[in-house]
This record gives sequence, C-alpha cells and structure tokens, in this order.
Amino acid sequence: MTRVKISNKGFREYRRDPTVQAELNRQAQAWAARCERLKGKEKAVYEAVPAQPSGYGSIALVHTGNYEARVDNASRNTLLKGMGGTD
Repeated sequence: MTRVKISNKGFREYRRDPTVQAELNRQAQAWAARCERLKGKEKAVYEAVPAQPSGYGSIALVHTGNYEARVDNASRNTLLKGMGGTD
C-alpha cells in the first residue's frame, strides 16, 4: 500500500483559490434558491453569503434574511431541506 502525505498548507491554499470560491458561491446561491422555493411564508427571505477565506480554506453560507424566514425555518427546517436533508 502506498502512503500519501498531504500538504495541509497547499490544501488550504487550494481551498482559498478564486475558482473554488466561485464554486462555493454557485452552490450557496443554488441552496438559497431551493430554500426560496420551499419556504412556507411568502415574505420569508433566504440569502447566500459570498465565500470568504477561513482558517481551513473558504466558506460560503446561506442564512435567514428576515424574521419571517427565521420563523419559517424554525417550523419547517427549510435550510436543512434546501440542502437536501430531511427532518
């Protein structure tokens, strides 16, 4: 069996690369769009947060954009369902 040693520094740099961040942004936008389709309250807003560097690479998020979305997510698990999960 061959052993592989991964360079953590190199892997972090790769995960901070603009093309990786662009893909994270695309995925977050798609997740937010799914949440918008699944929401149960008309005024609920789900928003994607653009990718930002983190200690381990990059991260992009989707969050509730207003009070109605927080209520909707609390009662329907919209963020989880939008990600493909179930409750």
